[in-house]
Amino acid sequence: MQAPGGDWSQAVSAFRLKSSNPAFAGLGADQGYTRQDWNSFEDTAAAHGVTIIPEIDAPAHARAFVEFKPEIGLDSGNSDHLDLSNPAATEFMKSVYAEFTPWFRGPTVHIGIDEYPTSLVSQYKKYVNAIAPYVRSLGKKVNAWGSFGAMSGSGAGYDKNIVINSWNNGWYSPKAAVADGYKVINSNDGLLYVVPFANYYHGQGLDGQYIFNSWEPHVFGGTSDLTSQDPMLLGAMPAVWNDLVRSTYTELQVHGLVEKSFAALAQKMWSGTRAGTNYSAFLNRVGTVGQGPGTAYLPDTVAKPEPTPGDLAFNRAATASSSETASLVPSNAVDGTPSTRWASQYTDSQWLSVDLGSRQPFSKVNLDWEPAYGKDYDIQVSDDGTTWRTVAERRGLAKAGVDTLTFPATTARHVRMQGITRATGYGYSLYSFEVLA
Repeated sequence: MQAPGGDWSQAVSAFRLKSSNPAFAGLGADQGYTRQDWNSFEDTAAAHGVTIIPEIDAPAHARAFVEFKPEIGLDSGNSDHLDLSNPAATEFMKSVYAEFTPWFRGPTVHIGIDEYPTSLVSQYKKYVNAIAPYVRSLGKKVNAWGSFGAMSGSGAGYDKNIVINSWNNGWYSPKAAVADGYKVINSNDGLLYVVPFANYYHGQGLDGQYIFNSWEPHVFGGTSDLTSQDPMLLGAMPAVWNDLVRSTYTELQVHGLVEKSFAALAQKMWSGTRAGTNYSAFLNRVGTVGQGPGTAYLPDTVAKPEPTPGDLAFNRAATASSSETASLVPSNAVDGTPSTRWASQYTDSQWLSVDLGSRQPFSKVNLDWEPAYGKDYDIQVSDDGTTWRTVAERRGLAKAGVDTLTFPATTARHVRMQGITRATGYGYSLYSFEVLA
């Protein structure tokens, strides 16, 4: 939803379920889903081992409800927030749950409850404590977005029979939620949110390599990580949010963003640290398995490792003097995937080395530099990884991109880029480091 100039009558919003009950005539969008449509979704999900957890979000993000009944909205209806001082708002939401909960076959309904004004906390708490038990009275378990930390400082006084999607460490950290007695699901926004083609969160999709190498369901970032296998942690649930409602991207484009990390997420959510392989080998295995049955019409957008012919460094053990972050590791430069990279800390004397596995003859290296490139550096070789000799020098490199250095044929086991001078204030950053026979 977006409100141009604060005018909520111009916002794009819709409630997607369309009931035949006259009491809700006009609430469902023109292209909303009928009960028959929903049944087909449930049938398809059941046939593929998927459980749908529907969400009906309020009291914030509730523009469709306020537009349907302006009298239950804040600011005389010029809002996307319910006016919880009006008892009719809570009663209306109960009627919505009563109408649509029987459509849902799964055991859980998500009630939202995130990002409501903190100044209205007393009304908010009363609403949560009314809606959660009401939905349970309809035979469903209740999930909600974690908000109690920002709203009240803790979960004290709130209904305890709720599972918390921990979406933001500031709004309600997983450690705080667990301390308050709630079971949690990792939906951390900084790590797991995709907003297609936005310039915030992960507009181009999650980084599958980071997920594979550095993330696990108990990782929430900063000081908020839980312990691995914490009994209060139920797992993880990434999210795709349609914030840019006026943009013209398609569902197939969103599929492309999701597919980048889907296999890695599945691997880590099932096995945690027990991946048992490196990312390049994992992607090769993903490519061998292919996409799921009945999905041949979908574009296959996963980048598969494709080494340059004769590249002796492909998938070999790589080490470096440093890595800028936990995801920008040395192996990224030799994995054959053009979108991954290694990056060093922000000092001049940094290096990247690859072990060819045995002594090999070669006479050329290709370095594909990210915009944080090396202005001056040496190519050095070694038989033991300790004593090095220089076989090529680069001085005054003027731009990023592929830099090729040739030299008289030499035979060695180890090859490294030894940085001398950086071209920018950042470190050295390489998409690939190829050693060619």
